[in-house]
Amino acid sequence: MQRQALNCINEEKEERLSASPGDEDPQHLYDLHAIERRLQTFQRLPASRAGRAAAVAIALCRDSDGAWCFPLTVRASGLRAHPGQYALPGGHIASGESAWETASRETEEEVGLAAGQWRRHHLLDDYITRSGSLITPVVLVSDTPLAGLQPNPTEVASAFYVRMDALGAVEPLAAYDDTNRAFAIHVAGHLVFAPTGAILLQFWDLVREGRTTRVQDVGEPMFAWA
Repeated sequence: MQRQALNCINEEKEERLSASPGDEDPQHLYDLHAIERRLQTFQRLPASRAGRAAAVAIALCRDSDGAWCFPLTVRASGLRAHPGQYALPGGHIASGESAWETASRETEEEVGLAAGQWRRHHLLDDYITRSGSLITPVVLVSDTPLAGLQPNPTEVASAFYVRMDALGAVEPLAAYDDTNRAFAIHVAGHLVFAPTGAILLQFWDLVREGRTTRVQDVGEPMFAWA
């Protein structure tokens, strides 16, 4: 897959990674205080069993329109685990690191956003994958203006910013798994599966609707099991 780095607004093509025309655009999605109030009151569920500790980042930056965005990546084809799949920046937690330290470090390593720019963080529910990783999602918040992404080609095939209002409908995909809760979430015209899709669903329901959606039992599609 061709390496590329897209911002929320591509100035050359005037493209926007945003919701479909006519979709509701809640103004509180531009209000960081409103977003963080919902994140701060969220009661997260830690994992109920052990796993290989990892963290991923929903790294929020504001674009020139005032909309909040976060980077999403496509994993490099040469990676042993989950090549070519959509992913949030992240990786396994090193000895002595916290989840937010791992999330900020991996965001810098994978897409070039400086680890020191994140002024606050919030944790969502842990998610344990079939392959045994215990993922802690970390919402990072930055005051720094939106910067161009610099994908690390050893880990990332491509990376782009997604506006928060580009998170869309959930599409049930029960045939992919032995549970009734396998699905993909529509993200700026792409279908994103669990675990990334599950994490984004919980984030979206929380910040948009103020609703707590538990996703620990959301199934992964078979191609993500390894």
